[in-house]
Amino acid sequence: MTDPRDPAEVARRQARLEQQMLEARLEILQSHRKQRESTQSRRLSFFLVFALSAAVAWIVDHKGYPPQVVIGSAVVTIVVFGGWWAFRKPY
Repeated sequence: MTDPRDPAEVARRQARLEQQMLEARLEILQSHRKQRESTQSRRLSFFLVFALSAAVAWIVDHKGYPPQVVIGSAVVTIVVFGGWWAFRKPY
């Protein structure tokens, strides 16, 4: 049995503790990175759904449909693609 006050044993315990602290710090950094990536993904998704909706509304308006149809098509696009985008992967 080793003496807990032995300098070699103290150094081993300290090295083990430092390794555990570095691993914990790495896990925290990875968690923050994943959280930032998911936030950016949600922002991009939000922008893309509304850009697609605006494109659909512009196309329908360009073809000469009445304003009710243009607005309705934009709303339907937001609901359909927004719902699909929101539920396609977990955040």
